[in-house]
Amino acid sequence: MSNSVKQRNYCLDFVKLVACIFIVLRHCIVLGDAGEIMVTLTRCFVPFFFIVSGYYCFRGEGVSEKSLKPKITHIAKITFWTCLLYVIVTAFFVLVFNERSDTALAEVPVKLLKLVLLNHPFFIPELVWFLFATLYVYFVYALVKKFNLYKLAYILIPVFFCVFIFLTRGLELFDIVIPNYYYRNFLIEAFPFFMFGHLVHRYEHKIRIPSWVLWLILVTSSVLVFFEARVLGTEFDLNVMSFVQAIAIFLLAVKHRNFGKGVLSDLGRDLSMYVYIFHIVVRRVVFMAYSILGLSLDVEINRRFVPLLVIVGALIVSFVWFHLVKFVGNKIKKKN
Repeated sequence: MSNSVKQRNYCLDFVKLVACIFIVLRHCIVLGDAGEIMVTLTRCFVPFFFIVSGYYCFRGEGVSEKSLKPKITHIAKITFWTCLLYVIVTAFFVLVFNERSDTALAEVPVKLLKLVLLNHPFFIPELVWFLFATLYVYFVYALVKKFNLYKLAYILIPVFFCVFIFLTRGLELFDIVIPNYYYRNFLIEAFPFFMFGHLVHRYEHKIRIPSWVLWLILVTSSVLVFFEARVLGTEFDLNVMSFVQAIAIFLLAVKHRNFGKGVLSDLGRDLSMYVYIFHIVVRRVVFMAYSILGLSLDVEINRRFVPLLVIVGALIVSFVWFHLVKFVGNKIKKKN
C-alpha cells in the first residue's frame, strides 16, 4: 500500500455499525445463555472504537496532519450536549417518577474529581465515560503530536496494556478488586488502543498478515474469552482476550477495506456515535412504555422484544437527529 493519504475504509464504517448495535444489546435485558454469550463477545467493541479513532489521526508519511482543534471541538460539543441531555432525562425521571438519585449533595465534589481525572460520570449513565475518554485522549495525542513523542507513545502501548491487566486480573490474584474507573479511562484503556490504531496506519504498508491468520486469531480469541470469563470470572468490563478480539477485527477491516460498502457503511459512518448516545434514552422510553401498558419484563416474549425495540428506536432517533443537524448546519452556512 502507498503511504499517501488513504481512501475511505468502508469496512471500518460497516464494523462501527455492527459494533454500536452489539453495544446496545449489551445494555439491554437479555438473560440466559444467549445473553451471557452476547455480553462476553461484545466487550471488544469499545476498544475497537478507540483504535479506529487513532487510525484516522494518522494522515500519511510526509503529509502535514490536520489541526486537531476542529476534532477536539466537535467531540467536546458532543460530550457537552450528551451530558445535558442525560441530566435533563435523569432529572425528569427523578422528579416525575420519583426515581432515586445515587448522588448525594455532599458527594458531588469527590465525584466531580473522579469525572475530571478518571472519566467516571455521576448522575448520568456511566456509558458517557467513553465520550470523556475520547475527548481526553485527543488532548494527550495533541501533546504527542506537538512534541513529536510518537516513538514514546508507541512504546507505552504494551506498557499500558500490562498496567490494565495488572489492575484487573493481576490484583484479582490477591483478592483485590478496584473500581473500574481506575483502568477504564482515557489513559489506561483509551490511549494505548488509540495509539495502536495510529501505529497500524503508519506502518500499514508493511503489514503482511494473511486473512486466514487474522480469522484464526479472531476465532481463537473469541473461544478463549469465554474460557477466561468462565474460569477467571466476569468482574471486569473488559476481558484480556477482548484486546486480541478488537485488534483482529480491526486488522481484518483494514485489510478488506471495501467490505460492507454501501448503505450499511454509510449508516456506520453517520450514525454509530449517535446510536451509542441515544440508546439509553430509548431504552428508558421502552421500559416506561412497558410499564404504562402493563407489560411485565418477567414474561420472556416481552423481555426478548426489548433489544429489538431499543435498536430500531435508537437507529430512527439517530437518523432523524443526524439529518436535522445536517439540515440546520447547511442553513446556517448559506446565511453566512
